[in-house]
Amino acid sequence: MRPRGVEPMESFMRTLASALALVILLAAGFGAGACAPHAPTRVRPATSPSTTGAASSTPKSPWASDTFSPRPTGTADPRDAAIAAVCEGGLDAALQLVAEEVVRSFAATGALPDAQALEFMQRRAGNPHVWARTFGAKVEGGVIDRSKLAGDVKEALGGAAVRTRCGVASLRTGAGAQTVESLALVAVEVIADLGAVPTRGRTGAWIELDATLTEGATDGRVVLLPPRGAPRVVISSMTQGTPRHVKARFALAMPGRHVVQVLADDGHGPRPVLEAEIWADVEPPTAPPSGEVPGEAAGDGVADAGDALLLRLNGLRVAEGIAKLARDPMLDRVAQAHAASMVRAGLLGHDVGDGDPRARIVAAGGGGFKVMGENVARAHDDRAAHRALYASPSHRGNMLDARFTKVGIGFVVDAASGELWVAQEYGG
Repeated sequence: MRPRGVEPMESFMRTLASALALVILLAAGFGAGACAPHAPTRVRPATSPSTTGAASSTPKSPWASDTFSPRPTGTADPRDAAIAAVCEGGLDAALQLVAEEVVRSFAATGALPDAQALEFMQRRAGNPHVWARTFGAKVEGGVIDRSKLAGDVKEALGGAAVRTRCGVASLRTGAGAQTVESLALVAVEVIADLGAVPTRGRTGAWIELDATLTEGATDGRVVLLPPRGAPRVVISSMTQGTPRHVKARFALAMPGRHVVQVLADDGHGPRPVLEAEIWADVEPPTAPPSGEVPGEAAGDGVADAGDALLLRLNGLRVAEGIAKLARDPMLDRVAQAHAASMVRAGLLGHDVGDGDPRARIVAAGGGGFKVMGENVARAHDDRAAHRALYASPSHRGNMLDARFTKVGIGFVVDAASGELWVAQEYGG
């Protein structure tokens, strides 16, 4: 309700989808590069799934025929141009579809989507980027101060604004004094772009993948998660020159949902930068996934986030017929130190000024390990962190790697945001 005797009430909300990064390395070492903040390179002509008109009450859009980026477009409502301009990478038509869906839900419930729902909307619209952020604003009995909102979003994006691509949509409901205006913005940081990958296929079909890395991104690689079984690395090649392309070819070996993930080094270690879903011989779902993932329940009711994460991790391994990991005090210390370093730097990565994972583990006395690995995540709580790590093909690969026998877990709760920063160090 609008408060009496004061100006119209405006609310501003934002959420961050669970963010992840990982590394698995042999004792031979781990490389890093530098990622310059330049706008992404266009990889194919754009289509416009929805480029005009304000957000409406039309049914949810069906799955796009292909996943690719970018899809340049303009704002549906000219009033939103100032907010869209904060995203210096431009607007994307697939993200516009997502923003329209988000603003309808936000207007009705006052809540922004969680990470799983937001990712589902992206994949259904054909957008391949990861770690999307959502921002929502609502005002009762007036209009949103878009200039102020643009400043808030710009501050939240920080230095990433130069390589951020967005979708923005607004909606007015009610009439007269009961009018409510809502606005939603969906933003992704672009480290790479993807050539067209079909969202549907036939078992046995071969899929061609061509990803374009932004300037400064290096060490591109591809991981495929089939409908059943463990994720696997796909043989890929990387072109030289500018821009660099990561290319791969793989078959859809069985019916069901296949997730292909592209990783690249953005200067802070390898991280997922693109994902696409391909549904072989089955239709994609009409609603986002719900319910717990394997191992999740094992940590329920445990107060300490580190203990809960260990129980969830081992619960997952047991469910997959893999031996549990023993918690190692030395790896715990490495993990805790790195989680603290990430919070201090305000950056999720494998090298945030404290050295790469191998160097940190060896320096702490882990030189006897033949294989080492690291997963890092940022999420609202340990349950969300486990879900996000499990959902990522490459991170699930570390979680289910039978070569690992020891694990260390560290976490820090950011006092400002309340978010949980997690580091998992693996050794075997």
